[in-house]
Amino acid sequence: MDLHPSTTYRYPSLMHGKPPSQQVRLSLSSTATFLQESSTQENSPMDPSELSSRFHSYAINISRTRKGIKSITVTQDIQGDITKKTVPLAPSPASLSAVRSLIYMMNNEIQVLSRFGGKTLISDQDHSSLVSTLNRAIIQATRASSDNGDYNMILKLINTTIEYANAIEKFYGVSVLDARIFGEAITEMSKTKASYSKLKRLWTVMMEADPLLFRKPTSYELNAIILSHIGRRKIRGALDFYKTYMQDYGRDEYTASSLMNLLADSITFNEPNIAKDIKNCTSESSPCWQWNEADLILSEFERLSLVNNQVYASALKVNEKAMEIYRTPGNRHYGAKVAMSIFKRMQASGKCFNIISEFLEKLSNSYCNHQRCVKYARTLSHAVQLCQLLTRVSNGRQLKLC
Repeated sequence: MDLHPSTTYRYPSLMHGKPPSQQVRLSLSSTATFLQESSTQENSPMDPSELSSRFHSYAINISRTRKGIKSITVTQDIQGDITKKTVPLAPSPASLSAVRSLIYMMNNEIQVLSRFGGKTLISDQDHSSLVSTLNRAIIQATRASSDNGDYNMILKLINTTIEYANAIEKFYGVSVLDARIFGEAITEMSKTKASYSKLKRLWTVMMEADPLLFRKPTSYELNAIILSHIGRRKIRGALDFYKTYMQDYGRDEYTASSLMNLLADSITFNEPNIAKDIKNCTSESSPCWQWNEADLILSEFERLSLVNNQVYASALKVNEKAMEIYRTPGNRHYGAKVAMSIFKRMQASGKCFNIISEFLEKLSNSYCNHQRCVKYARTLSHAVQLCQLLTRVSNGRQLKLC
């Protein structure tokens, strides 16, 4: 019987041997019974309820190891000057051991299931329980691997999970994977030093595993791959992902704000188009391609009524960054005019957002060199007063504005 060192079994004394004098002496009959049970378990698939129980235990145990002490506070006394500093601690090695154990268990089950042909019936209750516990365990294992910065472990975990799901599909004829595990894997891997190509590979693996998915990809997975471009300066790649898969997987307000935050972060003083576009700029257009993209995205989400406070705030952020960089004569991004147009679009949407106060702050601080700022500020000030008035309704009830 092949035992994994980090797996707990029914008879732990057989794994963690004590001195012979202290070991529990099993009779010949009980020893034979144990070996027979082990052989049966090793040569036949586990019952679905037992599988669910096993995955449930893995999910709880891995979560528990991740909730340990992650930092300590150190007090330093330097010539009477007492300071406190928080020092992060390395993740518990037990969490990574538990992940290896989970992978080991699934590989064992894959080998057992592969020796049996045909399909076995599984009840709806057992199927639902297996889907829930399996995916919960995989998500916890993915997060634990990310805590340790081990992106190779995430890749190994996902590959083993797909193989296991394929074996389950052949044996029981059901799909057990939730697309959320791929969204989680992409999110957690983006926190490590994994290359951009590995993140794209994860997305491709999800596409290839589509027949095994119990729940198909949604905007959650699309948002995960878009946000993974943060810090990697792959804004064009994020836009390509969005334009290619938005129809298949859907989108939401978070998709819009994520894209516009990426566009804002990509605006720098080293923009190659600043000098090239000087002669092409007019008061009706912007030399900043990031704002032009953000304008198209905002228009599209307004058409779909998928706008909220955060979407307009993100659009303002792109506008502000564009105005900071593109401010030379003949190559100017007219920030105040754009800010007012966003406000009018917000009014046209028929909703009232508390982002108006941010408009006032932006206009008073950043756009003060424009002649129309006083007029814009007064208009926005009246809108703020209207918002305050709307919050005072009868019986002291507050009206939520966003």
